[in-house]
Amino acid sequence: MTNFTDRQKQIIQASLDLIANYGIHGLTIKNISKKVGISEPAIYRHFESKTDILLGIISKIKESSGMDSFVPADETKNTIAIIRETFTNRAKRFTKNPSIAAVIFSEAIFENNSQLYAAIGNIMEESQMKCVNIIKKGQNEGQIVDYIDAEQLALMIVGAFRLLVTKWHMSKNSFDLEEQTKILFNALEKIV
Repeated sequence: MTNFTDRQKQIIQASLDLIANYGIHGLTIKNISKKVGISEPAIYRHFESKTDILLGIISKIKESSGMDSFVPADETKNTIAIIRETFTNRAKRFTKNPSIAAVIFSEAIFENNSQLYAAIGNIMEESQMKCVNIIKKGQNEGQIVDYIDAEQLALMIVGAFRLLVTKWHMSKNSFDLEEQTKILFNALEKIV
C-alpha cells in the first residue's frame, strides 16, 4: 500500500481533474502547479516526473477500489448477482469520480510509456481473471452456461461494460451510467 502525503494526494486529484476535463494533453506540470497553487519546481519535490504522477494515480485508483474483487459480502449470492453487483459498484464509483474512468480507459495515456502500460495492464488482467474465476464457479454450479468458454464470457462482459463507460465518458456523462449498467446486465444475464 502506497502512503501518499497530503500534498501528493492533492497533486494526484488535480491531475485526475485535468485529465477528465482536458484529456492527457491537459496534464502538464504547469497546469498541475496552477491547479494546486504551488510552483512548478515544487511539484518535482513530490513526484520526480509526470510518469510518476500517473503511476501514483494508477496506484491510488487500484488501492481505493480494490478493483472490486468479485468477493461478495453475502456468500449466498449467486454468481450472476456477484458480477452484476461488481460492475454496478464500478459504475457508481465512475459516476462519483468520472476522472477515474478517463484515466483507466484512455489508451493515449499509456501508449508510449511501458511503465504506465504495464501498470494499467496489470489492473486489467487482474480484473479479467477475477471475472473468469467467478464465471467458472458459476459454470460449475450450473448458474452460468458452460458451452461458452469462461474467458470468452468474461471478455464479453468486461468489453461490453468498457464500451458503455467509454460512450458515457465521450458523451460528457450525459446519461445515467448506473441505470445503463443495470440494463446492460439484465441483457447479459439472459445470454449467460
